[in-house]
Amino acid sequence: MHSAMLFILKPDTQRTDGMRQWQEFLGDIESAKPEPPNSEMLADNCWLISLDSGTSFMAVLVAMATGCELGHRILFFERAPQWVQLPQTKL
Repeated sequence: MHSAMLFILKPDTQRTDGMRQWQEFLGDIESAKPEPPNSEMLADNCWLISLDSGTSFMAVLVAMATGCELGHRILFFERAPQWVQLPQTKL
């Protein structure tokens, strides 16, 4: 395996407890930074993590999410993901 994409499931922030859970998680992840080499935070709930250097980082994020009662999903990649950049179009 080359890498993994970790998604932390966002709670319903319309509920008071959902907003509290999410804010607690966002505060917790500050202590887990910086991301390991060859890993990247793609969104506030999504990371592309190199399995060569980032497995302990991924475990910490999953533990923090679980502690905040947030679910997660992990998608593993056999090879490095190939990003596609579309040509810019004129409007």
